[in-house]
Amino acid sequence: MKEGSRKINGKTPFERKWGISAKEFAAQEGVSTEAIHMRVRNYGTIYQRKAKPTEIERKYGKTIFELGKELKLHPMSIVMREYHYGDVYRESETKPSPVRGKHIKPLDQQKWRKHYKDKFWLHENHPDYAQARKGEYNA
Repeated sequence: MKEGSRKINGKTPFERKWGISAKEFAAQEGVSTEAIHMRVRNYGTIYQRKAKPTEIERKYGKTIFELGKELKLHPMSIVMREYHYGDVYRESETKPSPVRGKHIKPLDQQKWRKHYKDKFWLHENHPDYAQARKGEYNA
């Protein structure tokens, strides 16, 4: 606990404000307690994970990995569909070149750990979570 802060009725100032201790919330999120305190410092709430959503999160209300699981595609294929066609649900009209092999690979969780652990930019308890998941929230 920081200097200058004290427990009142067995609760720290953080617990009084958020209703849960920083240590417990950090364990739920899988991050350090310092990361939780930095969220409060940077964003003013413990429920916001990033400053802004990615373009794909803003448009579809899902992370790249969630879309990859849904469409059974590699996360990079999701990004390339968005880049080339402007829609991740659109199929390619051309067949892949036999020389290059398949241009769309199946999702492999071991190779794409970075996206596998990727969480949506807002926590489920954030007041605007439902709106952001629908793709209607403008941050």
